[in-house]
Amino acid sequence: MLLDEALLTKGRDWRLPALFFGVFLLVLLLVLLVWRDIDQITSGHTPPSEHTNHSVVSQKPLVTLVAANGVLKSKSGQRIVNQVEGKVLAIHFVAGQKISKNAVLFELENLEVRKRYTLAQHEKRLAQAEMQSVVSELQQDKSQLAYELALSQGEYKVASTELAAKEKLQSAHIISAIELERQRVLAGNAHAKQKLLEQQFHQFDQQAKSKLEAATLKVEQSLINETMAAQEVAMLKVRSEIDGVLQEIDTSLHVGEWLVVGKNLALVSDTSQLYAEVRINASDVQKVHVGQVADVNIKGLPISAKVTRIAPRAEHNQVQVDMELTGQLPATAMPFVEVSATITLVHKELALQIEKPSYLRADNNQPRLWVKKQGMSDFEWYPVEVGLITANTVEILSGLEKGDLVALDVHEDDL
Repeated sequence: MLLDEALLTKGRDWRLPALFFGVFLLVLLLVLLVWRDIDQITSGHTPPSEHTNHSVVSQKPLVTLVAANGVLKSKSGQRIVNQVEGKVLAIHFVAGQKISKNAVLFELENLEVRKRYTLAQHEKRLAQAEMQSVVSELQQDKSQLAYELALSQGEYKVASTELAAKEKLQSAHIISAIELERQRVLAGNAHAKQKLLEQQFHQFDQQAKSKLEAATLKVEQSLINETMAAQEVAMLKVRSEIDGVLQEIDTSLHVGEWLVVGKNLALVSDTSQLYAEVRINASDVQKVHVGQVADVNIKGLPISAKVTRIAPRAEHNQVQVDMELTGQLPATAMPFVEVSATITLVHKELALQIEKPSYLRADNNQPRLWVKKQGMSDFEWYPVEVGLITANTVEILSGLEKGDLVALDVHEDDL
């Protein structure tokens, strides 16, 4: 009996401190919860609901986008300039149409040009006929001269033979000295004639060459005149020398108009060498560098591109930036089509970041945000340190970890 009472007394002595300790822990927990609520209340904020729109802290390349606007342009093209006077007979294309190489853009008429071509053709035929006549005449003259030379050679040979015979006869006193002398004169005349014809025959080739060259030059000049006249006639059909698109056309041009040489008629641009010429704000130019990637929007279609040139000076607070189009171009791409572009600027290869909360001030790099850390059941008003703040993203330097949630849009009652 006494033993039971002693044990009961001892049990009561152990339970009492345990009870006090449990009450202490409960009070401490209540104090912490109340302190959190007091901190939130005194700071003027209450937690947003669990259904609020939020952003997950992620780790990826930190990029910003620079917006730009401009037009497509071509690196090469053909300026169509009138080369011959004439009256406009037809206009076959309008601005914006695709043009194939050698396509006739305009047709002109000039009767004087056609007349010069006809005369040039006639002069060429005359020159060719004259040359044929000269060649034929020279061939006949040479043949005649060759015949006469051969005849004189024969005559001289006969005269020489007779002279030799008569010299023997005279030495035998069969013929007189006078007859022998007469034969010597005949042989000498025959020899002189032969030498003269031989000289004429050798000189004939040089004289014939001069006559032939003169006739040839006349034919060549007539061919040049005909070619030039033919080119003038061909110019009456104004053609494109390249495949492309008719970018510009003189809007004042009309059928029946008389065109002078040198008049600018149109511009055909090579659509295979298009690039984007855009303008950015001068305040963004220090961020942009040659080689940076970009997207160019051509009539609703995004096309990959990269920066190839940055103008050295700003005009009207804007800087020109040229971009090479590296993606497949749509059929609607042509010079002077308006485009919009975004240039991607990579600041860090990897960085913690979130979407920009609507209640974050851009001038505060140590703000408090509504954060739900992993394992927490509610959002808490949490201090963080931020870095680069753009229109859409916020770089997180400290205070958050990958996977944490940050409330983006909160009601006024939650602020």
